[in-house]
Amino acid sequence: MNDSNAPLRVAILYTAEKRLSELSRVLGKHGLAIIGRHPVGSVTLEQVNEARADVILVDLDETADQVLDILQNLLENAQLPILFNDSATLELTVNAATPEWGRRLAAKLWSITKRKRPPPKPVAPLVVKPASAAKVALPKVPTASGKVQRVMPPEKAAASTRALENLWVLGASLGGPLAVREFLSKLPGDIPVAFVLAQHIGASHLDLLAEQLDRVTPLRVFVATTGHVLKHQDVVLAPVNERILIDMLGRVTLNEKAEASIYSPSIDFVMQDMVRRYGNYCGAIIFSGMGNDGERGCHAVAAGGGDIWAQDAESCVISSMPDNARKTGHVSFSGTPEELAAALVRHFKDKMSKPANDN
Repeated sequence: MNDSNAPLRVAILYTAEKRLSELSRVLGKHGLAIIGRHPVGSVTLEQVNEARADVILVDLDETADQVLDILQNLLENAQLPILFNDSATLELTVNAATPEWGRRLAAKLWSITKRKRPPPKPVAPLVVKPASAAKVALPKVPTASGKVQRVMPPEKAAASTRALENLWVLGASLGGPLAVREFLSKLPGDIPVAFVLAQHIGASHLDLLAEQLDRVTPLRVFVATTGHVLKHQDVVLAPVNERILIDMLGRVTLNEKAEASIYSPSIDFVMQDMVRRYGNYCGAIIFSGMGNDGERGCHAVAAGGGDIWAQDAESCVISSMPDNARKTGHVSFSGTPEELAAALVRHFKDKMSKPANDN
């Protein structure tokens, strides 16, 4: 719509109805027009793109991992700007009677449409200036279409001769593939670290994700298999239906899950298992995602003496997971994926490019 004074038209896609009425009330209170409310997956992308809306608000709850593929497809192909909201935040702020949250959400919706927000009506002597909002870009997240068989290229086949000393867990969910891809693309091929990536994703899509990530980094990216000896410069994807462990010789083993988790794979479990094996040589980075997976893992890694970093809220598709990590008080650095990569290079600068017998 070209009328600069027209209300912002918002189409809401939701994963659960329990807080939908409250969300609509909050948006209406701040002058936004709700033109449609649909369950995620109930409308086609064509209908979304043709909607007479200025912006799409996707309201997520703890069931969102069950529709992760739909959301990734929406991110890739929707022509309208999209903002993700964790409805758990809504419940907390409403219960705490903090109206600032509603103003921030309205400001973000205006910001990502790049429309000039009309001045408030002079109905009150004081006008509250809305909080500044971070722009939420629409990433191009690859859509999984089936299992892919890969052959490791010769330039990545050579393994580091240095024994595995340092292991970092990368935890990610919604918006994670883009963030992790950018992070890995900025790392050099001689960084003395192995990574275990715990990405919430369907089991059938792991191979394709590994291939997509392997294309952009000098590191070796592959899905975990029993018997592989983990080395520096390896990025191994944690399986969805099994628990990944590393034995004293650095060999990968895949075991049955000892306990249930609503997340697959469980970032908490991976962090706990890796710090149990590597102690203060285990670090972790929490990337974009919703929910609180990784929160217990942060306590475990901190107790083991390891470093914990997180993606900053402004660069996330949805920042619930790194925000919850920060609430533990253990996150010592936050940044964009590129800044996180640069910080990790600085962290290991003294060990890079040294021969194995110099450790």
